[in-house]
Amino acid sequence: MRMNEFFINCDWGTSNFRARAVRLGGMEIVAEFRTEDGVARLAALRGSYARSDLFQGVLSRGLKQLQAAIGEPLAAAPVLISGMASSSIGWRELPYAPVPFSLHGADLVWQELKPAGMDRQRVVLISGARTESDVMRGEETQALGVFRLPVAKPFTDRSILVLPGTHAKHLQVAAGRVVGFQTFMTGELFEVLSQHSILRHSIDPNEPTSEVLEGKSREAFRARVGQARDLPLSAALFRVRTRQVLWGLPADTNRAFLSGVLIGSELAYLLQAEWSDRPILLGAAGALQSPYCLAFETLGLRERLTSIPPSDVERLSALGQQVLLAHLGFSASPGNGH
Repeated sequence: MRMNEFFINCDWGTSNFRARAVRLGGMEIVAEFRTEDGVARLAALRGSYARSDLFQGVLSRGLKQLQAAIGEPLAAAPVLISGMASSSIGWRELPYAPVPFSLHGADLVWQELKPAGMDRQRVVLISGARTESDVMRGEETQALGVFRLPVAKPFTDRSILVLPGTHAKHLQVAAGRVVGFQTFMTGELFEVLSQHSILRHSIDPNEPTSEVLEGKSREAFRARVGQARDLPLSAALFRVRTRQVLWGLPADTNRAFLSGVLIGSELAYLLQAEWSDRPILLGAAGALQSPYCLAFETLGLRERLTSIPPSDVERLSALGQQVLLAHLGFSASPGNGH
């Protein structure tokens, strides 16, 4: 099948929807559309509307906005959707692909949708992956994207890929396959604890997360990360409260301390003998890259770490979906179809 000049890269998360027009020649993202129409919001509206109508409505609106932004027709551009749209509360539930799966993407699960009125446009829903005790949706596509980057090529034989986020994922890679992974609720715990627990009185819950920790905040973060194995997580968390109540320490340093508790707890297991000789790839975007790099350094893991540039992290979903285009019957570059 002849490839359109563009394809549409969609991430459909629990809280947000993002669609991007990607020019295939250089994998340039030329336009982006974002809304808060995540699958959780759409699931809450289902009492009045059909599931497929809700999702198709959001997608159609996004495609119109992208087409207006670039001034070129997108009716023939394939649409690839990763994330929670394939979950039980998504557009259509698909089974998880089992681990291990190849970094070439052929083992993943996908299904072509047939939205009404979009006969010229192929819309493909990509499912997630599972082990016996863990699941992910979206990060499997990002992992394919990671290993298309030149910086990641030496890590396909044996490594750990760390993808921070609301539910951080640590993927174990061996012989060109993802062979296991572990989920950490680091981002969600930070939000819940800083907004809804007693700890909100000891930090400023409305303070934006700084991309670079400095001064006393940096010291507080490093101090807690460095003690990550000294206390169980639930005990370490209460130290955020006692820092303020007993010692009168300010909210900004307590916020950094809370971040250090959670990130330190997440990363400390990498010090175990089982993982001690594995190279680590970090795919952290925006405000997460600096604290994660600092945490790895504090734990003595800096020599094992390679950090993917944030500009490339932003493209991981699109790069991963490009890997899948060939498996969906498209040629790898515009104009060379079959």
